[in-house]
Amino acid sequence: MAVGDEYGWVTIWDRALKRRFAMFAALSAGKENKAPQAVSALAYSSDGRILAVAGGSTVRLWDTTTTRPLGDGLLTSGDQVGFLAFSHNGATLTVRGDHTPHRAPTL
Repeated sequence: MAVGDEYGWVTIWDRALKRRFAMFAALSAGKENKAPQAVSALAYSSDGRILAVAGGSTVRLWDTTTTRPLGDGLLTSGDQVGFLAFSHNGATLTVRGDHTPHRAPTL
């Protein structure tokens, strides 16, 4: 289980052992943000190896074992990100923001 806070920190908890596994600054100030961003959305890939973290208009992918970033931030529409979800196979990450149009799936 992962939780994010208003300062851009993410804590990963080991539910089976009931203890904290890791804590890291996922959206701290740096080349993508002039100030820390509050975490607005989190999503695990289906295998649990990747954690997507959003704050402001920034989305970053993290390796959950090493807690290291997987490259730079992802390109977004510039909206405040409020929703993240990986596809079942983990190949696609859906990112939704305040002004991202809702598209119903084709049945």
